[in-house]
Amino acid sequence: MEVVRQTRAIFNNYGFDCQVLAASIRHTAHVVDALLAGADIITVPFGVLQKMIRSPFTDVGLERFLADWARVTSR
Repeated sequence: MEVVRQTRAIFNNYGFDCQVLAASIRHTAHVVDALLAGADIITVPFGVLQKMIRSPFTDVGLERFLADWARVTSR
């Protein structure tokens, strides 16, 4: 991600009006690294995006919310 960091620094130093794109990111940790390095846009495969938004905690929370909602709307 050093190239992203350097590119961001150069663009900022010279006041270039453009965005830094990090492409073909293959791991969720690299998404975070690219964002911290200053990338404005990141391209990822759909599987990486799914890994970023899915977790056991999210699944449990969603199940509880849906169960609570079903109880509220069944009254």
